[in-house]
Amino acid sequence: MAQASQFAIPESRWSDDAAAALSPEQALLYRSNLLGGGSDLTITNFGGGNTSGKIAAKDPLTGERVGVLWVKGSGGDIGSMKLDGFATLYLDKLLGLEKLYRGVAHEDEMVGYLAHCTFNLNPRAASIDTPLHAFLPFADVDHVHPDAVIALAASSQGREATRRSMARMSAGCPGSGRVSIWDCACAITSPAIPACAASCWRTTV
Repeated sequence: MAQASQFAIPESRWSDDAAAALSPEQALLYRSNLLGGGSDLTITNFGGGNTSGKIAAKDPLTGERVGVLWVKGSGGDIGSMKLDGFATLYLDKLLGLEKLYRGVAHEDEMVGYLAHCTFNLNPRAASIDTPLHAFLPFADVDHVHPDAVIALAASSQGREATRRSMARMSAGCPGSGRVSIWDCACAITSPAIPACAASCWRTTV
């Protein structure tokens, strides 16, 4: 009988000394590349997910300091991306899009608004996950796709198994069929959601 392979626990490759010498933008790239796995495929599946940071920057129009969301651009791979792989958007404009949201039936129109929030004429397209990164009230958000968690969530009793395993670490957006990324983005700003994690459920998976 074939024996199951032993699970390889990922090793931490983070260096406090290396990170301390980096700018906020470079530090975001540093942790993104590490979370993306690089040569260590036990961390996450290919593509990796999305990482972001809320960083203050000088507005090229007004000269004032403004909040800017740096978030992995659409279609990139966080394990190999460079700084030009991030989309940059005015945070206040992103948060203001909540007023334009008309419900799940009109969700596709929201994607078109993201480009209107672009900071400093950055041509990198923002991903569809951008609202989650904007609305979560944390300076840094790392949303990754680790194989172990995918296997748990996608199992036949995935929701219940995840609830038991991570009851104190995750929050789900329940529903059936298509779940709105914007509904989830608004829901997870609730103070009832723990800071350590939030997850958006799509029950059609």
